[in-house]
Amino acid sequence: AGWACCDAWQHWPVWGEEQYMVAAESLRTQVRRMAPHPSVILFMYGSDVNPIPRAEENYLKVFRDEHWANPIVASAANDTSAISGPTGVKMSGPYAWVPPRYWLEGAEKRLLGGAFGFLTEGGPGAAVMPFESMLKVAPEAELQDPATSKVVNFHTGNPAGLFYDLRFYNRPLEQRYGAARTTRDYFDKAQLAAYEAQRSFFEGYSARKYQATGVIQWMLNSAWPSNYWNLF
Repeated sequence: AGWACCDAWQHWPVWGEEQYMVAAESLRTQVRRMAPHPSVILFMYGSDVNPIPRAEENYLKVFRDEHWANPIVASAANDTSAISGPTGVKMSGPYAWVPPRYWLEGAEKRLLGGAFGFLTEGGPGAAVMPFESMLKVAPEAELQDPATSKVVNFHTGNPAGLFYDLRFYNRPLEQRYGAARTTRDYFDKAQLAAYEAQRSFFEGYSARKYQATGVIQWMLNSAWPSNYWNLF
């Protein structure tokens, strides 16, 4: 658990007294609500960036006052706080498609998201919806040539970011499974690719469970139909 990234929770330079108070009391309500919940393994109180000292000291005081029993870390990234020390975790991705061997070879070479340490967010990237789900989003006529379909690409990531289409995904999909013969064949191959990618991801971390201490899949299913970072 933790605060959302990339928004007001991390805009410490513009915080005033009110924001410091709201942040501390917001944490207090979350701690009281989640303390008895069995699935909460840790709280990342800076999201993916270490908070500035004043904010971190306020947060740590709340944890002490409320007798929070679970682990806490300053952020989800591999970083070191001047107050609480190293986070002991990593946020190295990947966020796009990788071959199944990536996880174990990455562990051997100590590369990025390879199966070692505690990965706070990562996964094999695009997860194209099943054909039946895509038909609920758009008529089949708009899904012809899915690799270049504007509708398929529209349901991906932030249009201003890196993952605004499936360009990182379509080439390895074709090279690994062959060119799609039909629209349906593309979506069927995509499901096979998703199974292989997710299976190797979790098998890699499970196989090295004494060196790979944990992993958080990026991400779960969003409410908006998306062809990126879902577990369809």
